[in-house]
Amino acid sequence: MPHDLHLSDYLDGYRFICRCPHCGITWSVRPADLLQRPDLHGRMTLDELAAILPCRRARDHQGRIQERESAKTAKDLRITPIKSRPDHHFIAGMV
Repeated sequence: MPHDLHLSDYLDGYRFICRCPHCGITWSVRPADLLQRPDLHGRMTLDELAAILPCRRARDHQGRIQERESAKTAKDLRITPIKSRPDHHFIAGMV
């Protein structure tokens, strides 16, 4: 499913949950942290980001990559945007 939103559209209050299908590792990253990298820019879609962003444990599953014709681990990376909410406080009193 293509995403029409760009990386810069997720700057305010979002986090990305990234999952590598090769090794199953899941991690969280803020879009603002991704924009600090020189190879990423704010006009990238999430599909383009998934094609560039490597797995954090890519060096641990090099054997699986060599079995496939592709040398990139990020090809099948799953990125899910999550809206970060401030903590909700319980407001109530005893009567």
